[in-house]
Amino acid sequence: QKVELEDLYSEANRSWNNSNSKNIFDKTIEFYSRFYLQDNILAKVDRASMMNGLEVRSPFLDNDVVTFAQKLPLKFKYRFGNSKFLLKKAMQNILPDEILKKPKKGFALPMTKWLKNWKPHENSASEISKDFFNKKLLEHKKGKRDNRLFLWCWITLNAHLKAHH
Repeated sequence: QKVELEDLYSEANRSWNNSNSKNIFDKTIEFYSRFYLQDNILAKVDRASMMNGLEVRSPFLDNDVVTFAQKLPLKFKYRFGNSKFLLKKAMQNILPDEILKKPKKGFALPMTKWLKNWKPHENSASEISKDFFNKKLLEHKKGKRDNRLFLWCWITLNAHLKAHH
């Protein structure tokens, strides 16, 4: 059954269009909090922690903290190209600079590292030139290029072709 894009994203579009936020920064935070954080990041953290018997808490997502942060003027959230301005100011005598100035890091699998030790099976079903494939794999293993996307696509294509032949 064909689904129209407007129908697929109707809830997200409605949320964006009906936002009472005063600026694009706050509107974006509201949107990401409602959709990306709730339905994506927090769900992944929950699954990964439960799988390992861990209880994870997100203290900055406490309802009172979120309500307080939402009411703050933009200049306390973002200033001079720095996000979380007020939080970083409050922590500057408590946390070292290497933590406060550390760039944001996502919640991703260490594919680059894993694929450096990966050994492909000889009997691949893919029609990709072995020389081309070996060149991409060697570049990745030597750290010359990050070819994880190519290699992951090759692995999944191979698995699909083997399963359907």
